[in-house]
Amino acid sequence: VRDLDGTIVYANPAFHRLFGYEPDELHGMHASRLNASTGQDAAEVAGAILAALREHGVWRGEVFNVRKDGSQFWTRASVTGSDHPEHGRVWVNLQQDITEERKLRAELVRTKQLLDAILDHAPLLIVATDLEGRVVLANRRFVALAGPTPEALLGRSVFEAFAPEAAEALWQNHRAALAAGEARSSESRARHTDGSWRTYETVSFPLADESGGVFAVAAISADITERVAAEAERLSLQARRLEDQRLE
Repeated sequence: VRDLDGTIVYANPAFHRLFGYEPDELHGMHASRLNASTGQDAAEVAGAILAALREHGVWRGEVFNVRKDGSQFWTRASVTGSDHPEHGRVWVNLQQDITEERKLRAELVRTKQLLDAILDHAPLLIVATDLEGRVVLANRRFVALAGPTPEALLGRSVFEAFAPEAAEALWQNHRAALAAGEARSSESRARHTDGSWRTYETVSFPLADESGGVFAVAAISADITERVAAEAERLSLQARRLEDQRLE
């Protein structure tokens, strides 16, 4: 692209194919005609890129493009300057189609948003640690147990992040799951930041990568305090009835 007026003075066959033009058809065309609308004027986008090039001598970024047939696509562009004997200062533009990559990235963002919403609204405590016991994931239910935010727990040892009783129970559960190589269930009590004690039923299980190597352990805990209290009350009532019958 000629710096003087933004005109394309050369494009290789692959560039023509990418943009849907016949060989040499792009030569003499203004580069802004290849920019698709992103809410900004195409000429303004091209002008901003040229201004950055003139200041820094290089520009890298993602560009929204339009083909000859009107279809639109994204490329990753790398532009550097060079001096040409005929055209003077020119900008050499290397572009790679990243349309599918951007679709995958958008899908990953949507998937993460979905998983985050599930994690944060599930009525469960969910946590994962690496093999050294450092927290790599915690949902917002852990605010009640450790506070102040799940993000504040990341990278910290369970013994730094949680009260001693909860940390010890969590670490023992994780070690048991690692040793067994499968999910393990347990029941334990934990003190919340408000001083109250709650009883949890926990399932701990190893997390493996695509090669089968374990890289972390996760735990999902359900609050069963009311259920345990109700069961204790039922057993106490049953014992009293049996005692009354014995005395009769």
